[in-house]
Amino acid sequence: MDIFGTLSAAIGLVEKVKAIFDQVDQNKHDCAVLSAEIVKSLLNVQHFWEQHSLNHPTELRDSLSEFETDLRSINASLASLLKPARECPLGSSIAKLNKIYNVEDIKNELALLDKKVQRCRQELQIWSTVRTESRVAAMQTDISAIREELRMLLPGSSLQRRETLERIEEELPKRISVINPSGALQLELSLIQSRNSLAIATSIKSDRFSIRSLSPSVIDKRYLMDKVKEISKTLPEACDDVLRQNTFTWFNQFRGLENVSSNMSRSEAIKETVRILKVLQSGKQVPYIDIAQDLLRLGGALRTLGMFDQASLMYDWGVQICFKLAALEGPKSLVDLVKFLHSFSLNLDSDKQRIDAEMMFEQAVKGRSQLAEMGEGGYLGIVASFLTSTIKRLAKKKRLDACSRVTKEAVEIYHNLFKLDQDRPLADLSQSAHKLAIDLDNAGLTEDAIKVGEAAVKMRRELVKRDRRTYLPDLSLSLYALAVYLDRIGKTEVGVKVGQEAVRIRRELVERDRKTYLLDLSLSLYALAVYLGRIGWTVEAVEMGEEALEIRRTLTEKDRKIHLPDLSLSLHHLAFELSKIGRAEEAVKVGKEAITLRRELVEANRKTYLPDLGVSLYTLAIHLDSIGRTEGAVKMGKEALEIRRELVETDRNTYLPDMSLSLHNLAVHLDKIGRTEGAVKVGGEAIMTRRELVDKDRRTYLPDLSLSLYTMTIYLDRIGRTERAVKVGEKAITIRRELVEKDRKTYLPDLSLSLYNLAIHLDKIGKTEGAVMIGGEAIMTRRELVQSDRRTYLPDLSLSLHNMAAHLNKIGRTKAALKLGEEATMLRRELVKQDRKLYLPHLSLSLQNCAVYLNRIRRSAEAVKVAEESVTMRWELVKKDRKTYIPHLSLSLHQLGHYLQKLRRSEEAMTVEEEAVTIRLILIEKNRKTDLPNLSHSLHHLALDLDKIGRTEEAVKVGEEAITLRRELVEKNRKTYLSDLSDTLYNLAIHLNKIGRTEEAVEMGEEAITLRRELVEKDRKSYLSDLSDSLYNLGNYLGKIGKTEEAVKVGEEAITLGRELVQKDRKSYLSNLSASLHNLATYLHTIGRTDEAVKVGEKAITLRRELVEKDRKFYLSDLSDSLYNLGNYLGKIGRTEEAVKTGEEAITLRRELVEKDRKSYLSSLSASLHNLATYLHRIGRTEEAVNVGEEAITLHRELVEKDRKSYLSDLSASLHGLGHYLGKIGRAEEAVKVGEEAITLRRELVEKDPVIQPESEIHSNSDVTPQTYAR
Repeated sequence: MDIFGTLSAAIGLVEKVKAIFDQVDQNKHDCAVLSAEIVKSLLNVQHFWEQHSLNHPTELRDSLSEFETDLRSINASLASLLKPARECPLGSSIAKLNKIYNVEDIKNELALLDKKVQRCRQELQIWSTVRTESRVAAMQTDISAIREELRMLLPGSSLQRRETLERIEEELPKRISVINPSGALQLELSLIQSRNSLAIATSIKSDRFSIRSLSPSVIDKRYLMDKVKEISKTLPEACDDVLRQNTFTWFNQFRGLENVSSNMSRSEAIKETVRILKVLQSGKQVPYIDIAQDLLRLGGALRTLGMFDQASLMYDWGVQICFKLAALEGPKSLVDLVKFLHSFSLNLDSDKQRIDAEMMFEQAVKGRSQLAEMGEGGYLGIVASFLTSTIKRLAKKKRLDACSRVTKEAVEIYHNLFKLDQDRPLADLSQSAHKLAIDLDNAGLTEDAIKVGEAAVKMRRELVKRDRRTYLPDLSLSLYALAVYLDRIGKTEVGVKVGQEAVRIRRELVERDRKTYLLDLSLSLYALAVYLGRIGWTVEAVEMGEEALEIRRTLTEKDRKIHLPDLSLSLHHLAFELSKIGRAEEAVKVGKEAITLRRELVEANRKTYLPDLGVSLYTLAIHLDSIGRTEGAVKMGKEALEIRRELVETDRNTYLPDMSLSLHNLAVHLDKIGRTEGAVKVGGEAIMTRRELVDKDRRTYLPDLSLSLYTMTIYLDRIGRTERAVKVGEKAITIRRELVEKDRKTYLPDLSLSLYNLAIHLDKIGKTEGAVMIGGEAIMTRRELVQSDRRTYLPDLSLSLHNMAAHLNKIGRTKAALKLGEEATMLRRELVKQDRKLYLPHLSLSLQNCAVYLNRIRRSAEAVKVAEESVTMRWELVKKDRKTYIPHLSLSLHQLGHYLQKLRRSEEAMTVEEEAVTIRLILIEKNRKTDLPNLSHSLHHLALDLDKIGRTEEAVKVGEEAITLRRELVEKNRKTYLSDLSDTLYNLAIHLNKIGRTEEAVEMGEEAITLRRELVEKDRKSYLSDLSDSLYNLGNYLGKIGKTEEAVKVGEEAITLGRELVQKDRKSYLSNLSASLHNLATYLHTIGRTDEAVKVGEKAITLRRELVEKDRKFYLSDLSDSLYNLGNYLGKIGRTEEAVKTGEEAITLRRELVEKDRKSYLSSLSASLHNLATYLHRIGRTEEAVNVGEEAITLHRELVEKDRKSYLSDLSASLHGLGHYLGKIGRAEEAVKVGEEAITLRRELVEKDPVIQPESEIHSNSDVTPQTYAR
């Protein structure tokens, strides 16, 4: 079997092992049995490797890539094999299995063999360049021998492997040297390296060696370099000058091996080198430092060939020799050594050489420390100068860590030199420190720049003490630079102090020489203004900026070309600071001047100054917007955007962030002036550019992208694309969640804002449940923010609570809404104490909403108190800003009137509602389109209030006016206002019926029904109950005007709809259905269909009994009315016994009602008694009829005393009936007396109304259930 067959078989076995482990993992078989199978399979893998040799050099060379692929597959299979074993639930059995045979060892051995194969591949490639076929065959034999020996390592134990390796080290070089004598040492070295998994490689290219192409295997480093190390230990004791020449001879041979004649074999050259080293070891002569440096250079040569491990050994030993030699030869030699080490370390650029570079660097530090310890100024100066140049080189090569360490060392040297107190060197040293600080800052090492800059300032302060006139300019320069560095790392407050000192010094210098130092002063003033602005000292920043501006105006007058850029910069910054302190008008003026100058600069040099012009236009747009001139802001923003588009075309990477910023702000300004469609387009482009920036630098630009997405949600919502706004808002939230994970403190406010807005948008599209969930998260984040900064985030928390309450109320969770609303109110009371002017409107709104919630849960008395407080606050707001808050006041008054009406405080309700109407009449004159709906609403409710207090005639007039307005609204927007018009028509019909204009009531009712049928077609669920109410009332009106047949038809339709509603919501609509049945029975009785009336009446009674069981207080009166009427119907069709029974039950209920409310129910009880007397007489129970009749008369007399006009007829009828009953039982005298009184009363009635008919029965005023109003 060939190599590849062997590999395939081995892989198959490994897959089998994997499958076995899978069975273990799935717990399908007994683990002990499977353990045996696993061991057997793994042993089979080993046997394949043992039984098949891999000495197929030709096949190996031709198919090496396939070999490597297969070998890696084995490793991957073994790795996956281990996983199920470790995760198997039968842990004890698997542990036992691992004890029997360690699978991990197989993986490690195969990985080691994989490395060997790769190294052989390298050897094969190298040997492919050798021209002699015999050498190729020899090398292939060598490879086969190595692989055979390595193969034997696999199955054995650790001890066996170690013994095999030692045998290879002893025997293999002898075998190979027969074919390749010069390679004996080379192979020995290779095998030693193989113990540490180093490469087996060679670079034999010809019979002659080249120092430039030496590989680590050319020299027996284990043997040769050990000798170098031994010698290096004894060098300090060597003193004999005689061997100096021998040293040169050895190194000449060492370095010039390429010049060795072809007659001299490689092994001979190496032997000669070893001989010379032995001489050096035994001698007493000190070799030159060139020896050590040549060792380092040899390491460099090895490094260029990629032999980094071998180069490191050369570096290490060379440096040790250098230090020992330098210790003998003195400081000068040490200086040279340090310079060499520094230079060498800086040249080691690649990552693989970083360890060597660090080693060299540390050794250089060691040398510098030795020089510094000598304490001599000369050497300290040399070290300082040398450190400065080193730092520059390190910074240039971006080796920032090393640069920081050297800087720390340099600062210490500066302080040591400072203590030596030497004038001239101190001046030079301060200059070096000053320049070094600049270089460090330019390299991005600003922290280090500050340390060096502080050292420079310290030295120059000392110099100023000695010679103020000479060194004061230098000190001011160092202070100015130090302030820049401090500001750059965020220590701006410290920078301000340093900058202030620089300004003071430069003022002094200007007094001495205005012409020379005025420019420097302007620079310091400008920088100080910038720093002051950054720490919030804006007023002081403006003062400094204005002074700098005046100086630069002076300088520009003298030399416009040079100083015009600085003048434009000062104007630009001053405008920015003026806007921050509320002087926006001045900011605009100054900003325009800056733009004028920058336009001039752009004409002179477009490439240089076009970016500055773009910045000025961009900021001027912001200033214009802040003073309400947003149209102008849009114009400036567009010009800035065009400039930045041009810049992006020339340098996209640099200017794309600026362009995205311009796009974002332009969108904001377009939205402000109502051009939201344009804002969406521009904002969309801003998002696209910021996505591109995020792809390049996610960390920097992700916050900007989230901001653009957030603002886009606002624009989309404004133009009615709220569904799209929700999707974009969710993306913004995803990004802000990511930002919060990285920096919670900074980005949590943004996340809370996005959550808050998303909740609003979800509610708008009808997903209020989702809005509640998102709004709840917003509240949680804002509670957290309030804990960290109550003053800043309390307004946001109160807003989230307020809105969440509204969402909860919308989905029927009004009690929870009230709880959050009350918390919002409490927080806003706290805010009002801090700033009454700012937060009073918010508090009044929270109170208004809380009143709504209280009213909804039937706590109307509390709702009135809260609403009254809201009204009081809004009156206060109206006094300060009538235009803004008068609409809010009208709404509060309107709602208060509604709550008062619920408490039956109708007079107060009407007064409040009239006030709301008065306000809305004023508002409609100014803005009819906006305020017409509100006025119509107020008129609608005022009509209700007037009716409640008995002023129904006025209610009709107000209702008619409301209808006129609502007809106008329907013409403009039928969909929105049709429901309101139907409500007002419905109510007006009720009022017209009340004042006897029932014919007109029918017309209004029919129109209301027509509109409500239209509404039901579009939304049956929402409007079906309104239609059923309208049909119910229309039936009443038709019955009243004698159109009873029509009333029956309408009533039957009302019942049909009522049944449908009851099926969906029995609790809410059962009462209405019972009322419709009650009234239909009345209509049927009226048209002579009394048998049907009885059946319908009985159904009404059944429903009302059910209602009484649930709420006796509320529905007892209705049940008594239905029983009373059913008694009448039964009496009419001759079922008088049943009529008596029903009548007696009605009387029992009405007695209960009279006990609770005599005024309201006394007339109903008297009517029931009167009719029961009639039924009793009919069935021959006249004695009882007399008793009941007398009680009825007693009650009627009481009623007549209170309202003669209304009840005189009922009293006369009862007297007439009683006289008849008395006569029937032989009590004639009493009958006469009663009859005479009846006649007297009826004479009185005839005088008032000649068309009067005598009655034997009295029908209850409650025959028709009281009508409901649409509010």
